[in-house]
Formats: sequence, C-alpha cells, structure tokens
Amino acid sequence: MYNAKRENIVSTMNGPENRLYPLGQSAPSAAERSYYSFDTKRPKLGSCIWISIVLFILFILILIICLIVFFTLKPAYGTQVSNSQNGPHLLVYNQPKLSTHRDLLVADDLLELLQKNTGHLCLLDTAYFGSNYQQLYFEEHLKNSRHFDIRKALEKTPDGSEQLVHPLKFQAYARSLGLQKDCHVILYDHGETEDSILSATFAWWLFKVYSFERVSVLNGGLAAWQRLAQRNANLQLAAVERGQPAPVVEGNFIAGWNAFWLSNYADTLEALRKNRTVFVDARPTGHFTGQDRDQLAAKAGRIRGAINIPTETLLTKQGAFKQLPELKQEMKNKRISGNRPIIVYANDALQASALYFCTVQAGYSAKLFDGGWTEFSAKAPNYLIDLY
Repeated sequence: MYNAKRENIVSTMNGPENRLYPLGQSAPSAAERSYYSFDTKRPKLGSCIWISIVLFILFILILIICLIVFFTLKPAYGTQVSNSQNGPHLLVYNQPKLSTHRDLLVADDLLELLQKNTGHLCLLDTAYFGSNYQQLYFEEHLKNSRHFDIRKALEKTPDGSEQLVHPLKFQAYARSLGLQKDCHVILYDHGETEDSILSATFAWWLFKVYSFERVSVLNGGLAAWQRLAQRNANLQLAAVERGQPAPVVEGNFIAGWNAFWLSNYADTLEALRKNRTVFVDARPTGHFTGQDRDQLAAKAGRIRGAINIPTETLLTKQGAFKQLPELKQEMKNKRISGNRPIIVYANDALQASALYFCTVQAGYSAKLFDGGWTEFSAKAPNYLIDLY
C-alpha cells in the first residue's frame, strides 16, 4: 500500500519544477501555467503614482523657495505691534538694519549722485535755528529740495517737556513732503548758526529712530553746496532755488520704531547700574565742569563718570565735520574704544546729535540719551551725578 501511494505521488513529480499535484491530477499545460502562475517580479508603478511623486517634490521645492524669500525680504529684526488708537501695525526694531549707503556725503558726492540719476534722491533742508527759520528756506535752497521742519517730529508732554511724536504722525508728515519708501534722503543744514549742522544730524537721528535707514547728511550743508556751485557756474544741477516749491504728490513713506538708536531715562539708569557703559557728554566745557548751567537743567553737573567731547571740537571753521581720522583720534585721546557700549548725551537730543553722528561714523556701538542732562538732572538721585 505504501509503495502504491509512493508511485502515484512520484508519478506526479514529472511536471515543471518538480511540483506536487493532487493524486489523479495531471500537471497543467504550458498555457495553463502561464495564465495561473504567480508572477514573482515586482509590479511596475502606475503613471498616477509617478505624477503624485513629481507633484510632491515640486511642492517641497516651492515651499523651500517661499521660506527663503520670506526670511530674506522681510525687514530685519522686526516685530509688529498694533497702534491701539488707529489700528495699523508698526514695525519695531532693536538692532540697526544693514546700510548700503554712506551716511556722510561731501558736495561732490551729491553732485555725482544727481548726475548719475540712478536712485530716488529726496533732498531736505533742515533750517531750524532762529525765529524765522522757515523763511530761510524760501530765500534759498537746493534745487528740488523740501523744508523738513524738526518741530513736526516733536510734541509737548503734560509736564512741559518734549518727546518724539508717534511714528504714524511722523509717517504722515514725511508723506506730505512727497517722501517715498525707496527715497535716499539727503539732509543739509542751512548754515544759519555756527553749529547749524546739529539740525541735519538731529534729523538724521530722527529718521533712524523711525526706522528709515537710507538717509545721509551733506557735510557743510548749503554753504558747501554754494561753493561747489561757484566752481560749476554753468551746471544747472548745482543751481540753488528761491521761493515756494512746486506742489508734490503725497508719498508712500513707511515709518517704524527702532529702539537701537536711543536710550530713555530707564535705559540710562540701567546702564549706570551695570557700570559697563561709557557716557560721553557733548555739551560745552563750561556746562560739563559746572561753571555754566543750562536754563532748563535742574542743577549744574554731569552724569557720574562722563567724558566730555564738546561739539565744537568736531567742526571746522566752516561748520563742517572734520575728517574721519581726526574725529577718531579725538575719541581715542579721550580713551573711547569699542570694547564698551556708549551713551551720548547733552542738554537735549538735538545738542547731542552731532557727537552721536560722529560716534556712529567712527564705528562705535552707541545710543543717544534723548532726555539728556535736562531730564537726568531733574530725576536722577545725587549719587549718580557729579555735582558742582
């Protein structure tokens, strides 16, 4: 019996690949094997699957490109805050944005920019000192320039002091002057006083605080430009204008707020507490030593440990800034280095702005104390003051 079963089984092992088939069932033919047999090869992917894979890869690439563009083109270091009164958002910064221009120009530099006509130049006359400073602009000004009234950027507080206006107010004023967001703003003083360059450097600081980076100061102001015009009498670009300017179309200037450029009273106290900051006083020597006293100051003296670099030491007889190597040497003589943070102050921000401008041009990291000695002398405890 065992042998018979064995023969039946063995007889069925004559098919292909020696497969076993049930007793009494013959091996399938070649055609049957082709139809019923299992294909051991990996199935091919359908066209729909390939299309899905390609679309997924394209989606990933587009997402990566969008992220790169977003982080490249968005304003550096910016965060948005809402104005509770009017609703629009403002960009607030705590670090300077990268500069692609020179902050200090000489007259020949400006003439070259005007001749090339490759950028959107916006010229602003900063005449400010004296009771008739607005009239000075109408008497003569650079061609196509506008008068920038510093008073429009300041407002009275309840205690009678002055503070900077809200960024949206500054934005509205800048737009009324026709300023565009792609402007390269060129500021020049009118030369009405020996230190009238302060009006240009203060306006420069204002634009920085209001988060507009592309702004420069014309060294020597209107007087320097007039000397250039005398050398180029036949050059129409160098001519000065008089009278009322032509109407302008409202600009699209955008203001923000960049706290990097200023130190308020609380910031100044914190810097004194940490005892790492160098304080540089831009007031005349008599104010610094206590021999003279500003009418608005509560007392004579200076911030504890401050160094004095009067604004007058930075200027030539023509009221222009000295050469940068000379300015750097002046600071080096006062033992100012880049190893410690710097806060520049005077009686107010306007008076401190020229020294602050030079400090920044010299490559130092510095802030301007906007309240100055006027605020500090009224609020600070005596142990933070060198009294006289």
